[in-house]
Order: sequence, then C-alpha cells, then structure tokens
Amino acid sequence: MKQKERQLKILNLLDEEKEVSVEDLAQKFNVSASTIRRELNNMNQLGLIIRTHGGALVQVNKNDEILDHTKRRFHNYHEKMEIAKKAASYIRDDDFVFLHSSSITDLMPPFLTSKNITVATNSLNIARSLSSSDDCQLILLGGIYYKYAEAIEGTMTVEQIRSMHFQKCFLGANGVDLQMGFSTITEFELGSKVATIDASDETFFLCEHQKFGRKSAFQIVALDCADHIITDSKLTGDIYDKYIPACHIIVSGNKKN
Repeated sequence: MKQKERQLKILNLLDEEKEVSVEDLAQKFNVSASTIRRELNNMNQLGLIIRTHGGALVQVNKNDEILDHTKRRFHNYHEKMEIAKKAASYIRDDDFVFLHSSSITDLMPPFLTSKNITVATNSLNIARSLSSSDDCQLILLGGIYYKYAEAIEGTMTVEQIRSMHFQKCFLGANGVDLQMGFSTITEFELGSKVATIDASDETFFLCEHQKFGRKSAFQIVALDCADHIITDSKLTGDIYDKYIPACHIIVSGNKKN
C-alpha cells in the first residue's frame, strides 16, 4: 500500500475511533512501528493529526476548518453560492465535464440547466445531488473514501481520470498566489487534481476572493495552467488588476464575463 493511501485510511480510522495506537496501526497495515511513527510525524507536521505525549496515540484536530468539509461548506457560504451559480453557467448541452470535490463545486448541481451532459466526479455530495437527474449521465469514480473531504481519492482514482477526456473541469484551491499559483492544504488530492487538469480542454478554478494572495502547503499548478478563475463580486479592483495578467478572472455578477 502506498504511503498516501495508508495515511488516508489512518484518517478514516481516526474519524471512527478518535484515538489509535502506533502498535495497532502497525499490526493493521502489516508494517513496522517505526514506519507508522514516521508517517504520524509527517501527518502531524502537515496539521492533519495531533500526536499525544510519547507518540503512541493520535487524534484528529477537529478545529481545522480547512479539513472539515462540513465546516468549509458553510464558511463564506454566500460567496461560494455566487461562484457555484456562475460556474454552472459555463456548462453547455452535451458537455462532458469533471467536477472535482470541493466546498464550491458541491454547490453547483442545483444550478445545472444544460441538457444531455455527462458529469464525472470524485465527490459523494455531487453524486448524490445528480443521481436523480434525467439530463445528466453520472460517473462516480472509485478509490479510497476520504471522509474529511467526503471524496474519493487515491491511485485508482487518478488512473480512471487519466483514461478520460473532458471538455471542462471545475475545481477548488486553498490559495491563489502569483508566485506559488494554486495551492492546497493536503497532498491527498494533488494527484487527482493534476490529472483532471491534464485531461481537460478547459480548466476553471473556483476560489473566493479571500483566497487571493494566500499560499497553502502544496502547489497544485501555476496560475497559467488554468484557463479561468471564477471568484465572487467582493474581489477588489486592485487585486483584479494585479492577477489578471496571469490568468483570466471571471467575477460573478459581472455580465461581461
């Protein structure tokens, strides 16, 4: 089992049991205790878990809104709804699109009005929302279920994405910076996001205005690797002018876009 997939399974275990020991994890995954300790130390440095004194137990940091999908969905909710509605307007009849799991893309399904579309996704929330649609053929990817993001991730997910071709893809980021580009707080979705961008003719990043000028731990891609950034109407003119040379910015509420 690859390291990142094992870490995903550790996070899922913590969601159920709240605390686990190094010894139990080593036995469960059939690896040495030292291997588990190294992975827990790495996860602790990334802010994914909290190590207890002595390093034998771990527990999830439930106060991290970036990792808690439910909290993220309602943070900046009005801005996210505004962006989701704008993003949905770029999906045309007969399009084959990828909606990558994020707190904004999860809000897009009610705004989809195009006919005969095919939507591939790794988001359980999106899949549930579109499961009864008569105008949408739904493709839900397989892989490892990442509970905190309510998404499917892992090697199997990336391989499936690479086997397809999309007219458009829509995805989120935790940071948008001129030097670092689009970035995310965890490594777990990096592979699927990069594969999605590579497999798409047109890429849309959906980011609230607060994300501009922010850097997270891991770069997804540079700004010029995306065709568009869709943001909310609270983006200031000076930020728009600063970033528009690097990437096409679509401001929701602006009918010129």
